[in-house]
Amino acid sequence: MNWGLSQNLKLDFPDVVPVVRPLVKNQKILNPNWLAEFVSAEGCFYILITKSKTHSVGFQVQLVFQLTQQMRDEELLLSFIEYFNCANVY
Repeated sequence: MNWGLSQNLKLDFPDVVPVVRPLVKNQKILNPNWLAEFVSAEGCFYILITKSKTHSVGFQVQLVFQLTQQMRDEELLLSFIEYFNCANVY
């Protein structure tokens, strides 16, 4: 759906008019409650355990907080970095 209707759907539903999605600018995280709701819908926490020759126990453990968005929402993702004062965007 994010790529628009397929040709078959356009033929089957000729009266459907696509809606232009607005581009949201200047998105700032002002409320931790909004942040909690957003993460519950769009994010996750997980533990990544990998074998490691450089760690004495033989494993490296990473705690990961992950959010996934479309590239058009890069500014929103960057606001998370500003809010938490850490992170990376890939």
